[in-house]
Amino acid sequence: MEKSNSLKKNIIYNLVYTSTNILFPMITFPYLSRTLGPEGYGIINFSLSIIGYFIVFSQFGIYIYGTRQISKKKNKGKQGLKSVFSNLFITNIFLSFCSFLLLFIYIYFDSSISDYKLILYILGMQVLFQFLKVDWFFKGMEEFDKITKISIATRTINLILIFIFINNKTDYLNYAVIILFIFFLNNMIMIYYIFKDNLFNLEVNIDKVMFNLKSMTFIAFMVITTKIYISIDSVMIGYILGPTQVGLYSVAMKFNKLVLSIISSISLVIFPKISSLLESNEKNKINKILNKSLHGILLIAIPSSFGLFILTEDLILVFSGIDYIDSLLTMRIMSFLIIIITVSTIILNQIIYPRGLEKKTIKMRWIGLVTNVILNFLLINKLGIVGAGIASVITEFIVMIQLFFFSRSVADFAVNMSSIFKYIVSSLVMIIIINLLNNIFELSHILNIITFIPLGAFIYFILLYLLKDEFLFELTINIKERI
Repeated sequence: MEKSNSLKKNIIYNLVYTSTNILFPMITFPYLSRTLGPEGYGIINFSLSIIGYFIVFSQFGIYIYGTRQISKKKNKGKQGLKSVFSNLFITNIFLSFCSFLLLFIYIYFDSSISDYKLILYILGMQVLFQFLKVDWFFKGMEEFDKITKISIATRTINLILIFIFINNKTDYLNYAVIILFIFFLNNMIMIYYIFKDNLFNLEVNIDKVMFNLKSMTFIAFMVITTKIYISIDSVMIGYILGPTQVGLYSVAMKFNKLVLSIISSISLVIFPKISSLLESNEKNKINKILNKSLHGILLIAIPSSFGLFILTEDLILVFSGIDYIDSLLTMRIMSFLIIIITVSTIILNQIIYPRGLEKKTIKMRWIGLVTNVILNFLLINKLGIVGAGIASVITEFIVMIQLFFFSRSVADFAVNMSSIFKYIVSSLVMIIIINLLNNIFELSHILNIITFIPLGAFIYFILLYLLKDEFLFELTINIKERI
């Protein structure tokens, strides 16, 4: 009973933590993008993209590896736990200093970023002190309550500081300082708990530190490759077109990320269930869950993508303002990423990861990375941020196709093309009706959002009901039974 209650609490805390990761950016993003403007917002995002590479190198996969090692030792005595943590902590100190040295050399010698040196040095302090980020320990100990409470507290302080100190377009340096302050505050609270429980030991075993580095190398390779893959477009835009265009592109990306984070959290909920069923070799149940989750998530993702496409102008003007209207076409193009990345996420979270087949995706990641770099280089020079949007859609589609065919070789699941066709047709009819109503009534942009999102959902599900979609009928029956 105690284990069951503990599991339930962890699930609740994890749900709250995930919700805050979505809620707080929804509050800060409109304020920051409007107040800082495309240039200031672009400088921040360009700088964060660069710093992000060095942060990933300083972490070197410790988040995954450290969580796993602590999880193994948590019930085997405090001394063993203390030894594992201490060696991992020292390993991370070494990596943080090495990574910061590389960052310092990069900032010092790259003359093309001379205008951003100060902000890069400020944000770069996160690289030097990345070893303070020990939330992997609390994840391994399954102490999600500490992580969640600290996160909510520091995010609330972050929100207050943003509203106090970010007041005009020149305050992007203030925002960089706030980011750094919250980084220290969040991680020093966690370090306090570590020292309070006397979990740090200076007697470090160099052989174990070297073993940790060797063990983390493959994980680090995967994480670093993924980081380059997902943020290379912003860095290339910054170098080729400048920070203002990064700001415009970041806004186009932000709306997609917010929608995808919600859909991704749904997919992750199913991950532990599939892992458990794989352990007991219950293939029929696995296939049933895969089929239901695939169609259930696409049931949401497809209309979300079409809805974002039709409401792009309203969303940009309401949340970011007229200064970002030049990101309209890019955002419309990138709205299709919601469908593409959703399929990839389902395959990764429900087929690849539960089976421990991460290594099989390395080649796909590199194909995606090389494709993205080549397409960005060719298209950004010709089409600006629109080219970057096109490059992202093509790249993600290529990765999705690779993942799909690979997944079919390791898992037996069926794709009901009839249902997917109904989702697409219903979504198309939905946006046509919304567009007609928009032209007839000519409401304000905020009223368009408030009115057309629920109305669009209503139209979509009514159309699916009329088309007699099997999954929708099954879902309706399940909901009625639970009520």
